[in-house]
Amino acid sequence: MGRKRRSGGRRKGIKVTPVRIAKAITVLAGAKMILLNDNSALDLARWHISNPQNFKLSDPNLYKEYAKRILPGAAVALIGPKVIEKGVQVLSKGEPALGRVARVKLITV
Repeated sequence: MGRKRRSGGRRKGIKVTPVRIAKAITVLAGAKMILLNDNSALDLARWHISNPQNFKLSDPNLYKEYAKRILPGAAVALIGPKVIEKGVQVLSKGEPALGRVARVKLITV
């Protein structure tokens, strides 16, 4: 019988790091902005469902209103994690120890 390899191959599992936690929180904040703000798109959709006589798909202002309510949250959810990653990358370039702190593996799930 051959010798058993100890640490060869790909290590499976999701590595939880502070950077990944920050990215997840950013995405959740963007989703919350879309769905749960005072002037959320969800409230507008509920209003349109309850008042179908005022709902016209051909109205361009309708699309503008939905865009005004959805776009800020979508921008935070889509662009925020990339900004965090670039910030950590720049920080790591200036001071490598800080980059290691941001990318340290806390647990593997």
